[in-house]
Amino acid sequence: MVSNLVDSSDLSALVSRCGWTTDHDLPVMSAWLGEPIKIGRFLAFVSGDTVSLCTILLTEDAGDNVEIEDAVRCITSTFDPERLEVWGLQLYEPPREGPWRVEQVSVARPYDSILQIDLASLDMNRLSRHRNFRRATSGKFQVSYHLGFVGGDILSSLMEPYLGNPGIPVPQRQRMRLALREDLYEDAATFVAMRDGEIGGAQICRVMSSGVVVARWAFFRKSMAGASDSVYWNFIDHYRECGMEVVDLGYGTSETLFRYKQRWGASVLVGPVRRAAYLLRI
Repeated sequence: MVSNLVDSSDLSALVSRCGWTTDHDLPVMSAWLGEPIKIGRFLAFVSGDTVSLCTILLTEDAGDNVEIEDAVRCITSTFDPERLEVWGLQLYEPPREGPWRVEQVSVARPYDSILQIDLASLDMNRLSRHRNFRRATSGKFQVSYHLGFVGGDILSSLMEPYLGNPGIPVPQRQRMRLALREDLYEDAATFVAMRDGEIGGAQICRVMSSGVVVARWAFFRKSMAGASDSVYWNFIDHYRECGMEVVDLGYGTSETLFRYKQRWGASVLVGPVRRAAYLLRI
């Protein structure tokens, strides 16, 4: 049931159905959560005494809670972890007398969904009516395209306010630092917005082998209104002109960001995704 090799065809099917956000980005997740493994039809990561399990199936047919229970039993007997983290459309429901107890469970929030833009059917008439589009095309910002890692000096200055924001969960802030890993983003493209010689924001994108464009990391200065609009429109328009079909915008993460991405033509692909953590009973 356990395999250290995650088949590329499985992942190609996964990205076409469920998006390729952080949760399915193996280089990033491996750096964050540990070695990727395949448990039945699930993707999991092992690091020390923690196993992280994604219950979004690697194959298309529907799964059920029994299949998740089998995967958890396999994890328990094979890796002997002390902590289990699960995310997906379904969560593990531990039996009352079983070895696992619930530590925390997230509520199902609509904005915890994976969003994508279908570039082939993007409604430009609708898009052009939004204030964000008008700001993006006002010419106040110059947006440049950089192939490869854009440089830690640029990203660090933009990232600093995010890392110091207590409103952002600590694990998410820790994960942001992965954007500074040059080895993870050698094949990336970064769109940088500037005004009067000052950097207002940046968006890191990656084109996956499946042809899906991933809008990975985004950092913007709140003091420079319109920078995010300029960057969003430039990377959307760039990949549309390149003939790409899909841009994966990842999770909404907040209702405000969810609505913002929708204004750029994004729709829900999968979700809402829930998360839970379990501790081994002592």
